[in-house]
Amino acid sequence: MMILTRKAHSVNQNMTKKATKKKKTPDQKKLRKSLERFVQSTNLANTMNESLWVGDKNHKTLYVNPIFEKISGYTLKECVGKDCVFWFDKEGKKIINKHHKLRKVGKSSQYEAYMVSKNGKKIPLLISGGPTKTGGTIGIFTDLTK
Repeated sequence: MMILTRKAHSVNQNMTKKATKKKKTPDQKKLRKSLERFVQSTNLANTMNESLWVGDKNHKTLYVNPIFEKISGYTLKECVGKDCVFWFDKEGKKIINKHHKLRKVGKSSQYEAYMVSKNGKKIPLLISGGPTKTGGTIGIFTDLTK
């Protein structure tokens, strides 16, 4: 299970720089490109204006971005390992579970649900979810209260 952290960006930049100093084999070139894509996606996730949630194939949280932390009231550390429905009201949990069945067949979807923040506030969200290459799910949440 891969867990993304904000420190990963600087660690991966250093790894990428070190990897560029030596002559590369084809496998090393592939690794370098993979690391560069990872760094770019981490930068995007940490600077985007929407909430981002990434889960594994069992819908356990691997990563949330700073905007998710802000609206939910939970830190990344508190979120990692939590089930995808942890932050939602009863009806939202039903909706999410229904849509996650689509991920197993490789389909994306969009729906609305209410998140319940750490302080108890109900936040209406537009959720765009899709499958990942590893069998997990990625969700982008738009706060509809704005």
